[in-house]
Amino acid sequence: MNNRKRKGNSKSRNNGLKNFAVILVLAAVVGLIIFRITAQPANADSNDTSSRYKYYTSVCVESGDSLWSIAEEYITVDYENIYEYIEEVKEMNHLHSDFLKSGTRLCIPYYSSDYKA
Repeated sequence: MNNRKRKGNSKSRNNGLKNFAVILVLAAVVGLIIFRITAQPANADSNDTSSRYKYYTSVCVESGDSLWSIAEEYITVDYENIYEYIEEVKEMNHLHSDFLKSGTRLCIPYYSSDYKA
């Protein structure tokens, strides 16, 4: 009867070790997945370590100006598209339409790699 208990404990111990190994492997896989998702990609141009700074300027709307023409002049590559830029300009200036009145001053965002103190 003693031999049966030992064999049962051995099986139980082996099952416990197998379960532990499976959990360990799963934890390693999950860790690798999280690392891949959160890891920053290497910069293709390692010499380009400059930061981009966001600035604002004021422009006076002239006759014939539109949000589109102003956006074309001031948009930078930091925006996904011109529509995103125009929406930001409208939001910043509390504009509810695309109509601009001549003489109005607008706050316009732009990015630069130059740091201006």
